[in-house]
Formats: sequence, C-alpha cells, structure tokens
Amino acid sequence: MNDNLVMYSATVHALPFVEQCRATQIAQCRELTMSPLDYVNLLASGLSTAELKTIAADHGLTFNHLEPLSTWAPNWMPAAGSGLVDTDYIRFPENEFFDIAEALGCTSFGAIASYPKGTYSLNEEIDLFGALCERSQQRGLKVALEFIPFLGVNSLSAAWDIVSAVSMPNAGILFDTWHYFRSGSTAALLSTIPGDRIFAVQLNDGSAELAPGVSLFEDCTTRRMLPGEGAFGVRETVALLRQIGGFNNVGPEIFSAELNALPAEEIGLRCRTSLENVTC
Repeated sequence: MNDNLVMYSATVHALPFVEQCRATQIAQCRELTMSPLDYVNLLASGLSTAELKTIAADHGLTFNHLEPLSTWAPNWMPAAGSGLVDTDYIRFPENEFFDIAEALGCTSFGAIASYPKGTYSLNEEIDLFGALCERSQQRGLKVALEFIPFLGVNSLSAAWDIVSAVSMPNAGILFDTWHYFRSGSTAALLSTIPGDRIFAVQLNDGSAELAPGVSLFEDCTTRRMLPGEGAFGVRETVALLRQIGGFNNVGPEIFSAELNALPAEEIGLRCRTSLENVTC
C-alpha cells in the first residue's frame, strides 16, 4: 500500500477522539484529518490543542490537512436544495480557519465551492481561487480544490479549469472517487492532468445508480461504501492515478450510516482490508 496513508475524518467522525485515533492506527494510516467544527467541539469538550496532538502522537499520527473551507467566495451560502442546510460545518471565516490549521500544524487544506453552480463566471472563480492561493501561500499552506457534483465546482473538468488557470505551486485538486464517479467525470480527462496537481485522493465506493428516492446529497453523506465494495471501478481509477503520478495523500473518506454504527476496531480493520484490496 501507499506508505503514507491518510484517514479522512468523515470515516471515523462518529467515534470519540481517542477511538478515532485508534481506528486510524489500526487502518495503518499515519495522518488523521480534521474539520474546523470538530476542532472547536473538541476544545469545547475540555481538550487542549496540545492534548489533541499528544493523543494523536501516542497513536503514531499527525495532523497535516484541514477541511473544508468554503468562505473563500463572498457568496458562499449553498442553495436550499443542495442538502447543505446545516452550515455549521462550513461557516468558518478564513482567518479563523487558517488559525486552526496553524495550531494543528497542517500543511494543506481542502476548499469547496459551496455556492450554487452559476453564481460566478469561470473568470471570477479563477480570480477568487487565485487570491485564496496567494493568501494561503503566505501561511505556507497548499490548497486542494474539491469538486462536488451538487455544488458550484461540480466536476473534475470544472476544478481543473480553475486550478490550471491559477497556475500557482500551492494550487491543486482534491480528488474524491465518489465525486468523480457521480459527476460523470472521465478517465480521458484525468489522464491529461499532471499528477503533481492532485494533492489528495479520497477513496470510497458506491452503487452504480442512485437508489430510488435517494438524492445525491443523501448518497454522498450517508450511503458511501468502502473502496472495492461498490460499482465505481476504484482499482482502475487507482491504477490511472498511479500512472499519472497523482496517487498522493491517499486514504478512505466514507460518509456512511452503516460505518458510523461500528466500533473503532472494526472500522479500522475494514478500512485496512479495503485499501489493500484496491491499492495492492
């Protein structure tokens, strides 16, 4: 397997923090990501930043990535029909977000376009994202733009149009297999993207088609599968990412009501097995 696997926090977020670290360790990941809301809630529970780092270090883990940041665009509020009705997860002002990243020792973060598609022209998106990358560079942070089918930057093509035009060394793409498959993005396009511009890879799986009555948002946030357990052809995508040099900062991101009900040991073991199956 990749020798520096990342546990993306959605996979373990239902667990207490110590158990999140234990599941991550069992999965043989070396990093655990954090959301700013999780961080604030952990501090409110009585843990300090130093204690969070110590607990992580005791499990052989570091924090290198924070996500998501949405307020880089002035009109960041999502559309009512997007499913993102609870904005607590994405509401953090940029300066507060950057301060959290610095406190945790992060070197990169994920940015999402939470606004409705069409809010901005492509040129406006390029200007806004470019300005974010400039501000982030001053903080020593890499920016991975995540495309999400039901939000403003909704495909690999849309993300690449922005990132390639910005053309800054700290500007890249966050590649999620659920978003890739559900957005109808293609291997033909992926094969043309320089791998060093793909900063992070989140592996997961899903059904070939949405179940009747299930929205994209619901499928995204409650019904993901472990990589290799669905119909996405994750092994083939992994092979292509490796071919272009884009298999970077790889790990599971599984928003799953089923996984949320499991103990840390089972989550960790299932993640480790699934990663071995699709990456070896």
